[in-house]
Amino acid sequence: MNNKLNLLLVVALLLPLVSAADYTFPYSQDANFTISCDVDGAPCGVGTSCYLTLRDTANNYLLNAQNMTIQSNGDAQYLIPGNNLVDIGLYSGKVYCTNTTLDNTVTFTIDVNATGDSRGQSLFLILAIASLLVMGVAMLAQNEYIGFVGGALFIVTGIYAMIYGVGNLANTYTRAIGFTSIGLGLMFFIAAAFKAIEGTSGFSSREDDEE
Repeated sequence: MNNKLNLLLVVALLLPLVSAADYTFPYSQDANFTISCDVDGAPCGVGTSCYLTLRDTANNYLLNAQNMTIQSNGDAQYLIPGNNLVDIGLYSGKVYCTNTTLDNTVTFTIDVNATGDSRGQSLFLILAIASLLVMGVAMLAQNEYIGFVGGALFIVTGIYAMIYGVGNLANTYTRAIGFTSIGLGLMFFIAAAFKAIEGTSGFSSREDDEE
């Protein structure tokens, strides 16, 4: 039963990790923010002005109606200073464009994380899901050797989280997930080792089975 409860705990920790951010940038580094601009369905051009407003993870204003540069292709561009991206997490913003006659507002979100790469979160989720699946198979099959693999995967997942972070989660939460995953991996690894040494045929204890 304890092992099953631990797996449920890991699943609960993974639930908040899905991010639907429109942009991803590394924290504390200047970010070249570019967004497609149009007014009344037409690309922005001469006579159009765009203004960027950005809020941090606590919904405080970082940039308020900052004038953006209109590119030749109609995109609007602004270099966000790295000192405005010091917190890991999800930022929200909007771009307001007008040509004095017509206007348009676009809202967006920015995922600021350790690597600036949205694929880092995907890899973490793949490792975490693989760990859960392998450990689930080990418990269903009552096979301590599969348990070794599952424990090792949990440890690798935790180390990855500690080094590269987990999406837009804050550093403290990322470390908590990393330590939890490593701790569970070690526990499963050691439990599987004891079962193998004792020569028993099940990964979970007989007492757990009776419950």
